[in-house]
Amino acid sequence: QCTPPVMWYDRKSIAPLAFPIYRQVHAVLFVNFHRPKLGEELDEPFFDSEDSLETRAAIRDLRKAVIHHRRKHPLDDMVALVVPSTETRIMNTFGIDIWRPLDEFIESSLVAKNEEENRATEPYPKILPSLLVTDQRSHRGTQRYYLDFKDIAEKKPSAVQHFIADFWDGRLQPEIQSQGTQDAVVNESGVQSITGDTFESMVLDQTDKHTLLYLYAPTCGHCKRFSLLWNELCRLIKYLKWDTFIDVMKMDITNNEIVSKRFQLETVKSVPEVYYFPLGNKEQAVRFDILDEFGDSAGRLSDPLDVLDWLIDISEGEDGLTEEALINLLEELEPEDFHKVEGMSQEDTTTV
Repeated sequence: QCTPPVMWYDRKSIAPLAFPIYRQVHAVLFVNFHRPKLGEELDEPFFDSEDSLETRAAIRDLRKAVIHHRRKHPLDDMVALVVPSTETRIMNTFGIDIWRPLDEFIESSLVAKNEEENRATEPYPKILPSLLVTDQRSHRGTQRYYLDFKDIAEKKPSAVQHFIADFWDGRLQPEIQSQGTQDAVVNESGVQSITGDTFESMVLDQTDKHTLLYLYAPTCGHCKRFSLLWNELCRLIKYLKWDTFIDVMKMDITNNEIVSKRFQLETVKSVPEVYYFPLGNKEQAVRFDILDEFGDSAGRLSDPLDVLDWLIDISEGEDGLTEEALINLLEELEPEDFHKVEGMSQEDTTTV
C-alpha cells in the first residue's frame, strides 16, 4: 500500500493518486459540510455541532477499519477517501443527493409556519455521513455497496469495520439502481431518456443507428446548463436529417447504473459526461475526454457544433459524417431553421 489509510478528496492533487486505472476498489466516506440554519438552536459553531462530531467519528472509524484490514490483508488494494458535501459533482455522480431532502424539509417547514400549525417541526433528514465501496474488478462493470447514515450512527462503532470486512469476504450484495423498464420518455427536442434497465435494449441492441448518450445528475448545476446544449444538439441533428442514423439520449446517473456484460462503463468521476456508441461496434463506446486548461471535459462545452466536430473526428467519415457534409448542410438551412434550433421551449428549460 503506497497511499495513506484515508485521504481527503481533492480534485487536482488527490484524484490522480486515487483513481489510476490499476486501483479498482475504493471506499468513499461522504461527510456533511452543509448545515441549515433554521433556528437559534443551530447557531453554535459548526465544529461544536452534532454534525461535526458525527463526521469526525465516522472518519476515525473508517481510518481504523482500513488500518485493521491492511494489517490482516496487506495484498488487498483499496483506496479510502473522505469526500465533503461541498464536492457536489462527485456526490451526484455516486447517487448521494442531499439537496432534494433538504428542499422538501425546508418547504414543509415553511408550509407549517405559514399555516401556523402547532405540530412540532419534523427533524432534518440526515443523510451524511454515508459510506460507499465501489469495485471495478468484475467484468459486469462497477459494483456499488452502500452503508447509510442510519447504519453508521445507530450500530456499534465497529459497523464500518464489519462492512469493510464483509465486502472483502464476499458477504455483501451490490446495489443496482434503475428507474425501471418503462418506455423511453422523449422531450420536445427529441432527446430520449433511458434507464439502467433499458440501456441494453435502447443502445446496445439498436443495430441501425449510432448513439450519443449524455450522463447527468438532476441537481448538478453544470448539467442544467449542459442540458440546454444537449437539447439544441438534438434539434440540430434533426434539421440536418442526421436523426435517421443518430439517436440522442440521456440518463440520470444518480438513479440508474449501467451493469452489462457487453459494455463496462468507466468510473464516472464527474458529470456531465458524453459517450458515443458507434453503429456496428456499440460495445466499444468512446467517451468525450478532451480537457481544457482547467481539467474540465464535456461540461465546458457551450455550442452543439463542438459535439458534432468531436463526433466527426472519431467517426472517421462513416455514414457521411464529415466536416464537408456538415458545412454543406448548415449552408442549406434557412434563418428560421436556426431560430428553431436555438429557441428553447418551456419544457426543455425546465426538464434536465
